[in-house]
Amino acid sequence: MKRSTMWMRSILFVLIFSLFYLATTAVMIPKTGDMWQSGRVIDGFYHAPKQSIDLLTLGSSQVLVGFSAMDLYKRNGYAAYSLATENQTMFASYYLLMECLRYNQPQVLILEVQQLFGDTTEPFYHKIFDNMPWSSVKWEAVTDYIQHNPDSSLMNFLVPLVVFHDRWKDIRLDDLTYFFHDRYDPLRGFVMLHDRSQITDFSGIADSSESQKSSINFVKDEIEYFDKIKALCGEEGIQIILLKNPTTLWTQEDHDAVAQYAADKQLIFLDMNETAIIQQIDFHFADDAHDKGHLNVIGTEKVCAYLSVYLKEHTMLQDRRGNPAYAFLEKDLVTYEKMMAETKALMGKTLDIPIKDMNKRLIYKTCSIFR
Repeated sequence: MKRSTMWMRSILFVLIFSLFYLATTAVMIPKTGDMWQSGRVIDGFYHAPKQSIDLLTLGSSQVLVGFSAMDLYKRNGYAAYSLATENQTMFASYYLLMECLRYNQPQVLILEVQQLFGDTTEPFYHKIFDNMPWSSVKWEAVTDYIQHNPDSSLMNFLVPLVVFHDRWKDIRLDDLTYFFHDRYDPLRGFVMLHDRSQITDFSGIADSSESQKSSINFVKDEIEYFDKIKALCGEEGIQIILLKNPTTLWTQEDHDAVAQYAADKQLIFLDMNETAIIQQIDFHFADDAHDKGHLNVIGTEKVCAYLSVYLKEHTMLQDRRGNPAYAFLEKDLVTYEKMMAETKALMGKTLDIPIKDMNKRLIYKTCSIFR
């Protein structure tokens, strides 16, 4: 009897400790605390209806804030979703594509190409992987990351408190209440920025027809996982469109290197920095960009207006408006337009709070994610 009681107490202790650990870990993992909202983007994906993504976007913060799924729904009726995150590498894009395929079968992938030329650090991987539920895909991603980064530790991902144990100083009310709210994301992965860059020395680059041989090399790991993305898309019948949004962090040689590679791989490459496109969409970096590398909401609308026509001409994406299975997008559109109006009203104004808090305030006020 005593032995039985002891076993029951031990089991109860383990259960209580496990629940406490899981709850503490969930609170300590960053979710929405920075201006890029990467945690919200990843978490929101899991609360979207399954088989509701025809067009998937992957890439860095340049498309996180420079591509609007709901804008394309408004214009073309496309069921799009952006799983772009801050400093997202091709390594991360590959595993996010694998994760998306567990729940959806997209027809088209828009892949942003900035990270072909750079790498990132472990904190940016935590913003992605820590917000993914454990699965065979996450396990493969984490173990693959450790193999490529032997200075890291598997424990950092298995036990996130190892990394975030001192974050208690930054805990806010929304960290404690986050999991009690509807985390559905009506913006479908889009983050809105409202500042104007005031940068005037931007005129674009030469058109693709004038591309020359480039001496720039891609980062080895990035091109390896880019090729894996291409192979996986081939297996799944997904059309790839390579995209570069307007940015001053882009050179003619960068363009030429990607254009050559895309031609070799028989892929579409759409560079929105080309002078002809910049002029066609009436893009002015001083007014339409948030800073030297990111668009504001006005710039994003101009890019999406061009994309809406381009995608209609180069893909077989369907118009989902009027389809009862996608009726939820009509409700999302109402929320989206309200948030866009509020964001545009802030343009040109000096705020007394940081942009990251402005982003959160808009979400709190308007979205079901924090209602």
